Amino acid sequence: FDLYLMRKGDRDQAVEALQTRYQTAVPDDEEVSIVAFDGSLTTFADRSTQRSEVLAALEGVAAMRPRGMEHEAAFTQGLADGPVTGTRDRYFYERKQRSDEYVFELERRVGQVAGAISATMARYARAEGRKILVAFTPGHPRTRWAPSYASVDFANDAASYPTKGLWTDLALEASDLGFTLYAVDSSGLQ
Repeated sequence: FDLYLMRKGDRDQAVEALQTRYQTAVPDDEEVSIVAFDGSLTTFADRSTQRSEVLAALEGVAAMRPRGMEHEAAFTQGLADGPVTGTRDRYFYERKQRSDEYVFELERRVGQVAGAISATMARYARAEGRKILVAFTPGHPRTRWAPSYASVDFANDAASYPTKGLWTDLALEASDLGFTLYAVDSSGLQ
């Protein structure tokens, strides 16, 4: 569980769905590990076949505080409420600056999430049998301070999404380590 980028409602929905699915669809002898990342990795269940232990681990994830992208990193936020003066349209530059700030912060956080997923795969790479990693993480986290785009931003190539290369690199690593990798986008955004 990526609680570093995920919001509380998204986490709650994912945990509830996984609890229901685990109780009805996972055979009794399957080993399951539950790991969460909220800035540091926490292992709640380590290769357990005990249903009660796995369900308790999911309750542990549900008790953690998800961070989401809660800390704003926008230098321009204080300027946004002030009037724009002059005859030239300066909104493009303000949007571009906000976009740059958001993308820089998102790249930094996505890099940490990728490192946590890599560390998790490395830890369980020597496990016997088929290995499946299901990563619950938002593709583009919902924030109130995400950049807004206008058509001119796309024309000037100011729109950018840094998460697009994340899964390519992780999928190659997962393949090398013998994992089947599933990414569940908890944000509900495409």
